[in-house]
Amino acid sequence: MEQKKVTVLLSFAFSIVRFIFKRVIEVCTRTPREKQKSIQSHLAQTFPIDFTLSIKNNAHLTPQKHSMLKQNHSNVGILMQGPFVYYRDFTLQTARLYREMFPTCEIVISTWADSSIQNYQRELEKIQVRVIINEVLKSVTLNNEDLQAVTTSTGLSQLKNTGVDWVLKSRCDMRIGNPKSLNRLLSLSQIFPLPYSSSHQESRLIGVDKNTKLFIPYSLSDTLLFGKINDITDYFSLLTRQDYETLAKNSLKKNEIKTLDEFARLVTGEHFFCFRFLEKRMEKMDFLINSWWDIMGKRFGIINSSELSLYWIKSQLREDWFSWFPSNFSEESLSQTDWISMTNKSMWIPPDVEKKILTSSLQ
Repeated sequence: MEQKKVTVLLSFAFSIVRFIFKRVIEVCTRTPREKQKSIQSHLAQTFPIDFTLSIKNNAHLTPQKHSMLKQNHSNVGILMQGPFVYYRDFTLQTARLYREMFPTCEIVISTWADSSIQNYQRELEKIQVRVIINEVLKSVTLNNEDLQAVTTSTGLSQLKNTGVDWVLKSRCDMRIGNPKSLNRLLSLSQIFPLPYSSSHQESRLIGVDKNTKLFIPYSLSDTLLFGKINDITDYFSLLTRQDYETLAKNSLKKNEIKTLDEFARLVTGEHFFCFRFLEKRMEKMDFLINSWWDIMGKRFGIINSSELSLYWIKSQLREDWFSWFPSNFSEESLSQTDWISMTNKSMWIPPDVEKKILTSSLQ
């Protein structure tokens, strides 16, 4: 009898293992079409709008009930920068969605020249989306900071000519799906003004929790940023000779990084743009977590990506599923709730705990 029970249990366990193994093989061997269906399913759950498939236009998002939410945002510009995403017409469909949700906004796409962009440019100009085509350059920095600065600067220059006061800087591989997004960003800026008048900054710069880290100083995500156009322009200004030298020097240390503190001091990628912006404003740059939180409370802001219905192709679905369960300090995101606590200085950690976190391994 006991032997029969053991046999049944082993059989049941084997069935579970076989099922899991089949699922792993199925996911790893998916065709691009099957992967796209998975993305479609994820998009449908992510956005508060209908996701439909058209044979002629490929996948596209059809916003519904936006008419009652439309407001005048003629003083706001939207910049989409970076490589144009042709797969399933992602960038084109994103621009169409923005034009539907934000009909009074100035929308600019700043991208790189290639053989296909001319055809898309005509389609985009039909919906009053300006396309800036930059000459293709080869990046000489570790994380393409120089390329991001070029496409962002040329796009912002075009938006400045339209007279907008505010800018939402985003990427061509990123999409927001909530028609109330601009209202929420503007409201945050008004409810949380700078705590002091400054000739060096007109308003808070508001980023997203996605890729902004709680325990890594100066890690404000550069993927999406909202604020006054002059502040955003200064944040992403073209790299100087000194900037190139700094980035080149720091890139040599990449393989030596072992602790969270060493990673923060590398000052590349989003860290570079944030660090440079603060350095111009004579902030104390000591790479301590408490100092980082103090600066976040004074100069920046955070909105949760869920508030914008944000979708980013580059990020993995794992980021959505496991963001609440970071495996180490370096992965924990800085949420809107965290940031609000920083604005009234109620978020602080003892020096001994801070030191323990900063010296912790990145692995």
